[in-house]
Amino acid sequence: GRTSAGSSSGLEMLFLVLLALSAAVADVTIDLSKAEFDEESGNFCVLQKVCIANPPEALTASGCAPQFPPGCDCDPAADDPNSSCPVDSQCVQCKCLPIGCDCDPTADDPNSFCPAEEICKDCTCQPPFPPGCDCDPAADDPNSSCATDSQCVQCKCLPLGCDCDPQADDPNSFCPAGDICKNCQCQTPLPPGCDCDPDSPDPDYLCPSDLRCVGCKCQDCPQSGGQGLGQGRAGGKVVNPPLVFVIDTTKSVKPDKDSIFNLTSKVTARIMKDRINIPRYQLFSFNDYGREINRN
Repeated sequence: GRTSAGSSSGLEMLFLVLLALSAAVADVTIDLSKAEFDEESGNFCVLQKVCIANPPEALTASGCAPQFPPGCDCDPAADDPNSSCPVDSQCVQCKCLPIGCDCDPTADDPNSFCPAEEICKDCTCQPPFPPGCDCDPAADDPNSSCATDSQCVQCKCLPLGCDCDPQADDPNSFCPAGDICKNCQCQTPLPPGCDCDPDSPDPDYLCPSDLRCVGCKCQDCPQSGGQGLGQGRAGGKVVNPPLVFVIDTTKSVKPDKDSIFNLTSKVTARIMKDRINIPRYQLFSFNDYGREINRN
């Protein structure tokens, strides 16, 4: 047999490769359709390229495999960066990642693979929020992406206390069905013929600065601060003049739906319903009972 120095070094190299491969667990597929007859050995042989990702130190130290910086699988500056990666992967910033991936979700800092202002989601670099959004309402802390004096409302950062965005293309889309956006708050629309909402925390905000909200209408109230004090009037609730009731106690027309008794009941019911502020009431009664009831 031939025992030259070259064959001896070749055997040593082969031994190191086999030693390194024995420490690694991998599946190698040999394509026998490419086998060719070797005259020297008299056998059919297959010459095939086998790539080893993350080769062990014994193999790299022998000079049989390329050496990469710690934590790297490939060399993105090489002529063929993917040559050190498995067939179904590619070299991305010195890491072998599945084809189509931009980043490594298992890395210590997955976002380091991505450009500024993008984050790693499902192994691809994406904007942190959908187009037009400022925050993620489904996040553990939705407000973390908003300023200190704002909050995350339906993926938009709005001032604290706001339910909707008046600057949006459709401000009412922030509100439940049937409500509308007013002054960045979702509110029930006013009934027909009404100028303001007496049940609102600030009933006067829809009225001109010199008027007050009384029974859903903007009216002049000189005794209630409606003299140009502006919205947020310091006069408190609207003060109405005394209400005078003149009641006929004869009872001769009580069954009539338009009798004084029935009209008075309607007025008092409306006052209670609208919570109209009337500090003083006056009640007068009269009785014109005579001999003939039909002349009363």
